[in-house]
Amino acid sequence: MKLQNKVAVVTGAASGTGKAIAELFAREGAKVMVSDINIDGAKEVVSGIEKNGGIAAAVYANVANEADVSAVIDFAVEKFGTLDILVNNAGIMDEFMPCLLYTS
Repeated sequence: MKLQNKVAVVTGAASGTGKAIAELFAREGAKVMVSDINIDGAKEVVSGIEKNGGIAAAVYANVANEADVSAVIDFAVEKFGTLDILVNNAGIMDEFMPCLLYTS
């Protein structure tokens, strides 16, 4: 288990790539904070991780809100004692255009 005793936060982890990353980290021994705007989906991911013997917790976060992001980090440290890995997988895309045209 390559990530034994590590703590990871994965944003956008209720589905898709974020879910796969959270599940992989858990299989490798990490304690995983599953963060998403879809809290029900995040809880389902946690349930799956726990059924396979992993340790995880779900937390709501909208990464467009700085206070939510800070709360996720604080909760991870409170729940698991530390934070070793952050995967900022969640994305915010209101308009589809080349990334160089975005100003914020």
